[in-house]
Amino acid sequence: MNSSAWLGPQFTAEEFEILEVIRPTSSLSSSPSPEAKRRHASKLASQRTQRHRKKQQDELVYLKRKVDELQCQLTQLTLTQAMFPPEPDSKWKKLAKDERKRQADVLHENKRLKTAIEEQVHFAECLVEILKRQPLLDDAAQDQQWKLLKLVAEPRARHAAYHAIVDHEYAKMDSVFIEVGIIDFAHGDRRRAMPQLLDNGDIEVEEIVIGRFAVPLSIVAEATWDVLRGAVQVSAFPGHYTILEHIDASTAYTNSYCLHELGNSQSRTVVKKYMESPSRCVFVCRSVTEDELLPLDPAYVTCNEVSWLAFDVDESGCALGRFVQKAWLRPGELVAGGVVPDYLMNAYTEGTRSLEDAIKTQITKLMGMQCEPWTV
Repeated sequence: MNSSAWLGPQFTAEEFEILEVIRPTSSLSSSPSPEAKRRHASKLASQRTQRHRKKQQDELVYLKRKVDELQCQLTQLTLTQAMFPPEPDSKWKKLAKDERKRQADVLHENKRLKTAIEEQVHFAECLVEILKRQPLLDDAAQDQQWKLLKLVAEPRARHAAYHAIVDHEYAKMDSVFIEVGIIDFAHGDRRRAMPQLLDNGDIEVEEIVIGRFAVPLSIVAEATWDVLRGAVQVSAFPGHYTILEHIDASTAYTNSYCLHELGNSQSRTVVKKYMESPSRCVFVCRSVTEDELLPLDPAYVTCNEVSWLAFDVDESGCALGRFVQKAWLRPGELVAGGVVPDYLMNAYTEGTRSLEDAIKTQITKLMGMQCEPWTV
């Protein structure tokens, strides 16, 4: 509890003077008359009110001046931002962001798959004979079968799977181009085909082709789309290449048989065109391993492969093409010691060259003249 004594109300000197006029503390005979006291008190109160109003007016003028100053600063900042907009992310920064997002998506998907496997393994302990040789993933729903590279017969899920299969690979393209060292390739040409042993023991055949067409990108894109979707005959292809279904204006489902005296193969492929801009067009091809509606021929080896083909207009106005294909071989397709047979490597390179020749032939038809060949 505060022990200090209360000293009574505190007044300013001016307030005390007014109070003294109204109620004087002394009764001297020389004190002014009551009327004089009232006039004097009224004058003092009026002066105090005028000073208070003057102070408010000064504060209002100050605040208005500050508002004008801040408004000028805001206008200047707006003009500065308009004249010097923030620079967009660099190509490598954007690639890094996309790669981080893709890795996060992969980790999330791996976690989901791990949980699904654990649940199915637990369930399989009770029904091991029933589920023998069945997938242990919780992808039984029709709209998830595309993740197993399988096309179901149900129309809605089948149509969605066409796009999901290639869109999934399209999202990987920048990472693949970085991996093989062609993400910023701008000069020269390249052709390479080589097998490599993966950590899980499988063999991956990787093929890279880089070259240029000295014709407008729109012509190259149209010709390439005609060839990849099977709309034109690929005369040099060692087999048959046909279209099975037109999904939409940018998506198709094709079938090809590659015939060789040492072994025949079949590829069911979803092909999609991505016209990103007037100066860039991308094609993605992904094979499927199973089709409920149109079963694959068991007499042929089923191909498991994916390819990316990106066309960009270079500094000279040519269409720079960058092609990457990856194919995975089963142990039974290898010779003793896990070596890739020469005929398989030749089949991949010959197949790619036949598609190149078909694209050039189609460009010639569209242009009505001979086009410059690829420089590799």
